[in-house]
Amino acid sequence: MTWLLRLYPREWRRHYGAEIEEVVASQPKSLQLVVDLLGGAVDAHLKPQAFSRRLKAATGSPATWVEAATTKGFFAYDHS
Repeated sequence: MTWLLRLYPREWRRHYGAEIEEVVASQPKSLQLVVDLLGGAVDAHLKPQAFSRRLKAATGSPATWVEAATTKGFFAYDHS
């Protein structure tokens, strides 16, 4: 699943890639994870500042990242 991270902008991957790759690798493979990653990649290209704010808000342990990514719509589109 980590190959989907290549769809994100280069600067985003340079800054967040290693950390989110660990989180994605720890998740069970699922359609929801694929959809979240694809949506996140599109969002990161269209609204890089909004995506960056959400990433900065999800700080803490890897468990926090996993929770944000899987239960709180971390990769959901930001309509603001």
